[in-house]
Amino acid sequence: MDIFWNSDFPLNVSDIEKVNPSLSKNTIQSIVRKLNKRNIISVDKIDYSGTVLARYYKPTISQEEYLISELSNDSLSNLFATFIDKEATQEELNELEQLIKEKKQQTKDV
Repeated sequence: MDIFWNSDFPLNVSDIEKVNPSLSKNTIQSIVRKLNKRNIISVDKIDYSGTVLARYYKPTISQEEYLISELSNDSLSNLFATFIDKEATQEELNELEQLIKEKKQQTKDV
């Protein structure tokens, strides 16, 4: 997805292969099909690439939207648990605790 997000224009499979030659054309086509099926990318146009018609794809969501959509409740809990266990300072824990208290109060009010 980074290849799509970092591009200023729609890409076809050959364009992606040029950006990352370590990926085979079959792998790229498979990934593109899956991303298109999940509506993460869409066909922008069908145009000639050399002498062959090719589909050009563009992302339908931003990186931020993608990350949010991929975080389920379980993975979000795991993310916080890992952060607390390994990285959190006392100040960060206090901030997190305050955010949780505020959110609890907001949900009570609704």
